[in-house]
Amino acid sequence: MAESNPQLLATLLALPRADARLIERERLIAKLDGAAGFRVIHLRAPAGFGKSSLLASWVHTPCDPARRVAWVSLTETHNDPRSLLRYVVAALRTAAGAIGEATLTLLNSNVPMNPAALVTTLINELGGLTADIHLVLDDCHHITNEQTLDTLRLLLEHAPATLRFVLTSREALGVPVGRLRQLGQLYEFSPRDLEFTADEVSRFAAREQLDLGPPALATLARKTGGWAAGLRLAAISMRDEQVHETFIESLTGGHMAVAAFLREDVLARQPPALQQFLLCSGLLDELTAPMCDEVLERNDSAAMLDMAQQRGLFLFPVDPAGERFRYHGMFADFLRQRLQRDDPDLALDIYRRASAWCARHESPSQTIEYALRAGDSVAAGRYLETYSEQIFASGQLDALQNLAARLPEDVQEQCPRLQLDLIWIDTLRWEIRDAQRRLRQVKQFVAAQESVGGVSPALHEKVLHRELMVALLRDDFHAAESLWARWPLVTTGDNDYFDGSAETADLLPRRERFECEFVLAQVPRVRRKYTSVGAEFGTVWFDSIVGPAYLAHGEPGRAQAVLRGAIETAIRISGAESPLVAMPSLLLADVLYEENDTVGAAALVDGWLPQADRIGFVDQLIAGFVCAARLARLRDDCAQAGAVLDQGDEIANAYGFQRLAVHILGERVRQLLIDNRADEARDRTAASVAVRDHPLAPPGRLASVTDGVAAVIHARLAYVNANPAAAMRVLRTWINYVEGRACPRDAMRLRATLAAMLAGSGEMRDAWRVLRPAVNLVLQTGLVRPLLDEGAGVMAVLTQARNSGALAGDPLEELVGRLCEADTDSARIRIPAPAAPQAPSGDSVLTRRQREILTCVADGSSNKEIAARMGLTEATVKWHLQQVYDRLGAHRRVAAVRRARDLGLIE
Repeated sequence: MAESNPQLLATLLALPRADARLIERERLIAKLDGAAGFRVIHLRAPAGFGKSSLLASWVHTPCDPARRVAWVSLTETHNDPRSLLRYVVAALRTAAGAIGEATLTLLNSNVPMNPAALVTTLINELGGLTADIHLVLDDCHHITNEQTLDTLRLLLEHAPATLRFVLTSREALGVPVGRLRQLGQLYEFSPRDLEFTADEVSRFAAREQLDLGPPALATLARKTGGWAAGLRLAAISMRDEQVHETFIESLTGGHMAVAAFLREDVLARQPPALQQFLLCSGLLDELTAPMCDEVLERNDSAAMLDMAQQRGLFLFPVDPAGERFRYHGMFADFLRQRLQRDDPDLALDIYRRASAWCARHESPSQTIEYALRAGDSVAAGRYLETYSEQIFASGQLDALQNLAARLPEDVQEQCPRLQLDLIWIDTLRWEIRDAQRRLRQVKQFVAAQESVGGVSPALHEKVLHRELMVALLRDDFHAAESLWARWPLVTTGDNDYFDGSAETADLLPRRERFECEFVLAQVPRVRRKYTSVGAEFGTVWFDSIVGPAYLAHGEPGRAQAVLRGAIETAIRISGAESPLVAMPSLLLADVLYEENDTVGAAALVDGWLPQADRIGFVDQLIAGFVCAARLARLRDDCAQAGAVLDQGDEIANAYGFQRLAVHILGERVRQLLIDNRADEARDRTAASVAVRDHPLAPPGRLASVTDGVAAVIHARLAYVNANPAAAMRVLRTWINYVEGRACPRDAMRLRATLAAMLAGSGEMRDAWRVLRPAVNLVLQTGLVRPLLDEGAGVMAVLTQARNSGALAGDPLEELVGRLCEADTDSARIRIPAPAAPQAPSGDSVLTRRQREILTCVADGSSNKEIAARMGLTEATVKWHLQQVYDRLGAHRRVAAVRRARDLGLIE
């Protein structure tokens, strides 16, 4: 029998055993099952990628129990047509019985025959196969002889459909397969397909009894690139290591076990010329043939790259055209360490030439990286100074910081533009002290340069821009406004991003001073400055200023739209877990809370408050901590509310954020007084540097939102200290001030506070008179919590108004009823926002005379002109307009006209 031929090694025909230590790679088994109907399946990958192990698992876990498999493990001895055919026939006979007798007879006759005739005989005999057989030819890269390759080609192309081939190789097949690919008869597995996924790496580590946490597993997957042999060698090495995480961090292609495998099983098997090319080109992170020709000073790089690819040497294309390549990470580590050990001077020369090549081809990061590897820190600094703004604008903030950190301090000091970009990064990440230190150094450098030859206008512009940003991010509005006043004198007008972000430093303080209408009027123009240069990162910051401005202006719907858009942009450019997402998310939580969507607000606060102090403005800290404390209070969790406010205080003290400190204290005093803890409220206020210097006084010319919060704190304490007249007088002044600036959100809270005080003093009629415009604003804005948060005092006023019968037929009747039904204690968090009723139209809202007057207002007529036209006194017109404002919940002519048109009262 042919099977007993002593020239055949039975071990090369045996199906390999399935290794019990291997993890099941179900996704690849499923792909093989799905490809089983193809004529040829080809698995191509470098050494150690688990090709044979995968096929062994597939063979032993068939989805089709009737599947027959024949196996030949090819070696160099099969690089002959007759030897190959002997093994193929022998393998087929293990799966199909007595087949290929005529072919064996010819092979054993020792009569010289054309290999094509032998193949033809075998193919004719295979026509008798009655069941499908998969013939695995493992390690086809050993077949290089032209006659043997032609023999394999004939088999692949002409064997009957019942015989299917599964081929593995490290290299490209030596036989043409383009026709099979075109006919849809070829299924190919690439190295990328065979790489271990994160889940498979985790299961592999568990099978090897390696106790690794998620970070260590992620590092292991990244360092090995999913290479099966790398994982196996690492696991073996870790058996003798006490701290697995430390070993994984240090794992490279130069590790003894990995290097031995790559040296003996990969590099040593290559021709000397290719070995030298691999060692030199391994220094390059990404390579092309032209780059290699110039940097390595040769003219055959294209041929060498093609040979390396064909021989499966861990070289992968990184572009669809197959012109740019990258070595597998561990193989590149091995090559790099080998050349640096054997010829360090050559390695430095290659790095220097690579840096120069990348500079000419506009590859900033690589230009700098190669200069640093060459040890030329001066050149690296020069390049980094040139490219830093470009790297920053592309969003590679960590890369820029890491490159700069590798420069000596004296080199960094000579790079002002680089320092200014690092200042911007420090500022964005709230590393304010580092930013201020660098800024002092840059200004000293610029001053020195001015004395010896001058500085370009662009550098002056950039210095002022960074000063503006530092002032803005450390919440120093006074400094920001002073610097902004200098901007028109310094800007070149050539940088829309600089102009837009600089103007932002003016808009945020203006919003803080209740100038919301001015701010919102500038939004389209300023935002275009960001979008015109594709600065999506900047739009997230800008929209995080605009969203709260819309909320303060009583437009929560627009605030939501702006902030949700900012969240989507932040996720797209920086990832779903980025702290950049926290900034608009916490501001959105504030909007949802004010609309009484406490569930939505809580979800955002719980998810993002832990990241609130990593990047952004003070605004999201105020929104996040105050909102979290109010939500905790609604859950009747006073301890948690206090803990949240304590955390906010810690951040305020750590960064010197006085605005945050005032808002935190404002919420704390509100809650303490609800709990009748007036003494603690007094002590907290007396201890607060940020608040104790704010007198109980009406607003000044440039009063801010924070001043208003401080005034309310003092008013609350004056009230409980038996000085209600002073408290109420100041609150009334603040209400007039805020309403005159069209900021209904703050007006509602102030009115609710004053109404509660009046109710506590027994002045219920006056309390309702104060509260009614705020209730009107609930209809107009949809904001609910500014009223409900004031608690029992406001609820008493609403209940009195409802029960007195005075609201019969009033458009506020239904809304007041709904508000009265809202529980003001712990259950409030489960109560949906009261639905604003549809306001009726016609005389039930405004009288005919009032509508006529408002129509004249809409036409642009003055009070004097209206009086003359309608035969009224000017005082009567003013009286009617005050009634209009009260009924519509408006405080200015424009707002009243807009509200009346929304209700269909006027055209």
